[in-house]
Parts: sequence; structure tokens; C-alpha cells
Amino acid sequence: METLAQEYSEICQLSTYEHWKSKNIIRSRVVLQQARECDLQRKYIATEEPITSNLENLWNKIRKKNTRVIVMINGSEQESDPYISPSQNEIIAGDFKIKTIERNEEIYYTETIIIITHLPTGRLNKVSHFKYLNWPENEFPHGEEIMMFLGIINKKYEYE
Repeated sequence: METLAQEYSEICQLSTYEHWKSKNIIRSRVVLQQARECDLQRKYIATEEPITSNLENLWNKIRKKNTRVIVMINGSEQESDPYISPSQNEIIAGDFKIKTIERNEEIYYTETIIIITHLPTGRLNKVSHFKYLNWPENEFPHGEEIMMFLGIINKKYEYE
């Protein structure tokens, strides 16, 4: 299984169900969207819920790439190790402190604004973390809803 520590980059055409289904975009990779019908041409990190052993690698990749948007599209209901706090608390992961600033819950996604502090340097990154909640098990989500979700992310990226 691929880990976050490995180099990543993949270009995915998100314009059709079959093409998206054939690509592994859930593993932590930089995704360049080219969904022409929504004019989505933005860059962000898409990831599954990280495991404890990969948290520091995830935050380090975000710091190095100066990422402003994280997208979690697996919509898992299962419990995972906390990597961001659901309230305005802090979590420490190796050399990183992750503080939740704001959390907005929508019908099919949540957006959490976090501040990531690299403790050795004091460098701060403000990041919008989106979690898509309606990804069906072993299926592709409804096209209109997922495209609306990607449109919301696209707009957020423009303002960051």
C-alpha cells in the first residue's frame, strides 16, 4: 500500500465517471482537476483518513507544497485516529500543531478551517479541510452532488 512518504503526483480527468473510477485519486496525491463542465482547474491534496504513523508525513507534505485546501473524499463513517480536532482545540503530530479555528457542517460535507504550525520554524499555514460525507461503499457518488462539491472546493481555492 502506498504511503504518504512516497512521492506523489497524478493528473486526473474528472469529467467522466468511467475515467474517475479507473484512477486511484483517494490515496494521498496532488490532483489537478480538469472537469471542463465545472471549469475546475485547481490543485489541492486529496486524501483518505490518515493513520497515526503517517500524520507527520501528511502535514510535512502540506507545509512543503504550501497547500491551502485538503479534500477527503472517502466519506468513511468508521472511527479513525484524530488528526484534526472537531472543536477549537489543538492536536500535536510530531513537529506540527494543528488548531481548529472554525467548523462548518453542511448536508454532504464538512469544512474545517485549521492552522498548521511547524513547531521547529514557527511557520503557520491556514488550510481549509473538506470532508465529503456521501461517498458510497464500493461505488461512485451521484455525479451532480460530487461536481457541486468540487465546485465549492474550486471557489474556496480561488479565495485562498
